Amino acid sequence: MRPSPQKEGLTLAHWDEQALIARLRVRDLEALGELFQHLGGAMSTLARSMLRDPAEADDVVEEALLRIHS
Repeated sequence: MRPSPQKEGLTLAHWDEQALIARLRVRDLEALGELFQHLGGAMSTLARSMLRDPAEADDVVEEALLRIHS
């Protein structure tokens, strides 16, 4: 059973983030999908603003996610 975030003195967002990081550390593929779902848009926006090439930006985001998972 997972500890309650309120009992640990953590916000729900922080608790979920910590759980996601723990799952990523054991190479949970579903966790990688959740990470992309939550941060993929922001990652793409940042990469596109820096690179000004949508295809290259998408490649950079994909590479970053693959590095997280490997």
